[in-house]
Amino acid sequence: MLKVSDTAPLATPRGKVDWTQVAAVAKRNPGKWVEVPTPLSRGMTTQIKRGQVRAIDPDKFDITSRAITGTKQVTFYVRFRGAE
Repeated sequence: MLKVSDTAPLATPRGKVDWTQVAAVAKRNPGKWVEVPTPLSRGMTTQIKRGQVRAIDPDKFDITSRAITGTKQVTFYVRFRGAE
């Protein structure tokens, strides 16, 4: 498992995820799951799967999340399938 923070800055100064960086790391590692270590709300999964996050095309990326026990947040995982 590769963490985005291992290879590039993950969040902007306000703590928001830089999805362009996440997509870039995933594209450099096709077929491998990339963990986004910043906790996110569950609704982000739906937003990405609906195509509302431009950097993560749901037709080219797999997206999944796992609940963080005791919170309403999730850890997010992204995988680039390959083929641009």
